[in-house]
Amino acid sequence: MVAQMPTRLLLDPWSADYSGSVQADPTEPPQADVQIDAFVETRQWAAIPPGEPPDSAAFIDGVRRLEARVIGVRKEGMVHGLFGSFATGATIVNPHTAQFAHCVPSRRLILTSGLLRSEVFRIGNSELRFQGLSVPEGNPDALLLALQTAMREAEQTLARALPTPLVFLDGPIAFTTEAPGPIIGVVKTIHRLYLPPEQMEVALRLKTAERTPVFAISEGRKTRYSWYLRIAEGRPTHHAFSGVIRLEAGAAGGIDVALSLANLSAAFLPRFASSANRDPRAPQNLTPVGALEQHLRNQMGDATLIQRAIERRVSEGLTL
Repeated sequence: MVAQMPTRLLLDPWSADYSGSVQADPTEPPQADVQIDAFVETRQWAAIPPGEPPDSAAFIDGVRRLEARVIGVRKEGMVHGLFGSFATGATIVNPHTAQFAHCVPSRRLILTSGLLRSEVFRIGNSELRFQGLSVPEGNPDALLLALQTAMREAEQTLARALPTPLVFLDGPIAFTTEAPGPIIGVVKTIHRLYLPPEQMEVALRLKTAERTPVFAISEGRKTRYSWYLRIAEGRPTHHAFSGVIRLEAGAAGGIDVALSLANLSAAFLPRFASSANRDPRAPQNLTPVGALEQHLRNQMGDATLIQRAIERRVSEGLTL
């Protein structure tokens, strides 16, 4: 009988206040409608060094905030509602400068059961409009998903509109798989491994600025290209995924465009790996994204004042 080797436990470098940087469940069976082609770039799986970096790029992100939840009881049943805010924008990085651009706050009043209502609040000299948004479900969990979807759609719209030669979108590119253009999704939390152990071993042994070969992920009729990239080395006490991110590109431009984007990402992103003394999700939360997140939170306004305004409206009578 062969003795089992002991499993060494290593640290996740992210702050324990956040979910871990790796959320993959190794016991989860593969999805039947998801097909992986690991050999669209090469059949020789090995680390690939970076190419030449671009002169400029944009980093796009969004942040959200739940302002207040409301509940109403009608003859037809209970109605759930959510006052939510989000802000989206970009950090434009050039050789010598970095600046925020197109930073816009948005607000939604989301109601279940197909109901729709907008609300306007005046706080000092500012007028805040919570645009009505309806979800057909009665489940209150649908409210948060609707707010997240609205924010993601705003990010995608901005990504398509920017004239920069390269756009890094924080998160996956699920909404842009059919859109051509130099858009790369940056996935900093590993929810699924996608690759079999032999190829994942290459990803875990990458050195800084090295990437894996590009592989294809097909879900139904849609395909996107993906690759792993190490942007920083972890400490000896950190797990092997520390400093590794997964990136995505749409398939509309073809494999040659995806390979070009993969090479550009490897040459450009490692310089923006964050440090633990500045970011609790270091090194995966890139510095232009971390700075943008803080700026966007300020753009959403004072949460206490907004919540008080909502409470006043409710006390006056908020009806459907």
